[in-house]
Amino acid sequence: MIRKTREWQADIVMAFHPVGGSHADNRTAGEAVRDAAAFIAFTPNIVPEVPPLSKSPLFLLTPDYHAKRFYRPDIVIAVDAVLEKKLDAIAAHGRHPTDDEIRKFFPMLPAPV
Repeated sequence: MIRKTREWQADIVMAFHPVGGSHADNRTAGEAVRDAAAFIAFTPNIVPEVPPLSKSPLFLLTPDYHAKRFYRPDIVIAVDAVLEKKLDAIAAHGRHPTDDEIRKFFPMLPAPV
């Protein structure tokens, strides 16, 4: 995590929230990001073969949508240019809903602010 974030010189890191979500693998991924976050920038002794970033990336954590009453969306990111690619990736993941099921979800999303 630290090595790749530094190599990519990431400005933004998006991850699952480490304490929410219904899938254990998602929570574990969030924990890995949380644990690495403090060391990505300004800490040259951790993964010393890759220089630390000069500034910390912005970390965006996805909420647990099963607990949506605790979250109020306050940021919108346009994904139009990559939407079809994302839908293909989700459809390839067997445990996720089908393409048609995903498209049925779109009308339920709140309008951008």
